[in-house]
Amino acid sequence: MASKYFFVILVSCFVQFQFAQSAAVHKRGLEIIPFIGPALQEAVNQVTDVTNKIISSLGGGVTQSQDIVQNYTAQAAAANAAAKGPLESLLQAALDEIGKIIGNELQYEWNSTLCAFGQKENVEKVVLQAVFNTSGCIQAEIQGALELFADIQIINSHAAEVSGSIPGQLFDCVVKNLTNVLGCVQPVIGVTSSKLLLLFSSQMDDLYRLMQGGIQLPDRLAKCGAEQILKATVKVGEIISNVGACVKQVAQNS
Repeated sequence: MASKYFFVILVSCFVQFQFAQSAAVHKRGLEIIPFIGPALQEAVNQVTDVTNKIISSLGGGVTQSQDIVQNYTAQAAAANAAAKGPLESLLQAALDEIGKIIGNELQYEWNSTLCAFGQKENVEKVVLQAVFNTSGCIQAEIQGALELFADIQIINSHAAEVSGSIPGQLFDCVVKNLTNVLGCVQPVIGVTSSKLLLLFSSQMDDLYRLMQGGIQLPDRLAKCGAEQILKATVKVGEIISNVGACVKQVAQNS
C-alpha cells in the first residue's frame, strides 16, 4: 500500500514539474495540476480494489479445486484397492482349484499333470491384466479433473502476471501522456480489469466442470473395477474348465 501512494506522489510531482517547465505550451495543463493527484489516486484505488478482489477469488478457486482433486485422487486409490482384493482372491481360488483337480486325478499320473502345464501362469496373467486395466480405467476417469486443475493453476498464474504489469503500465501511461493523464489511465484500468474478469470467468467455468464431474465419479470408478473383475472371472473360469475337461479326457483314455 505504501508503494502505491509513493508511486502516486512521484507521478504527481513529475507531472507538475513537466507542466511548470512548459507553461506557455501547456497553459490548460497548469489549470488541472491540483486535480491530477487526487484523481490519479482514485483511479489507482479503483484498479487496486478490483484487482485484489479478483486475485483473491482466483486464489480461492485454486484452493477449492485442489481440495476437489485431492478428494478425487483419494476415491481413485480406494477404487483400485477395492478391485484389487477380489482379483487377488480370484487368483488364489483359481490356483487352488487347478491344484485340486490335478490332485484328485493323481492315479492318472504324469499325463494328467500336463493338463495344468502353463495354466497357473495363464491365470496369473489374466488377473494381472485385470488389475492393470482397472488402474488404467480409473486413471482415465480422473484425468479430466487433473487437466482442469492444471488449467485453473495456469489461469491463476496468468492473472498474477496481468496484475503485476499494472504499475508499469500506469507509469508509462502517465509519463507519455502528461497532458491527458486520466484519459490514458482509464483505458489501462479498463483493459486490465477486463482481462482479469475474463480469467476469473474461465476459472469459474473450469471449477464448475470439475465439481460436476464428481457427481457420478464414485459410480464410474466402481464400474471400472466391477467390469474387470467380471471379465477376469469369466476368463479364469474358462481356464479351469479347460483343465478339468483335459483331465477327464486323460481319464477316459487311460
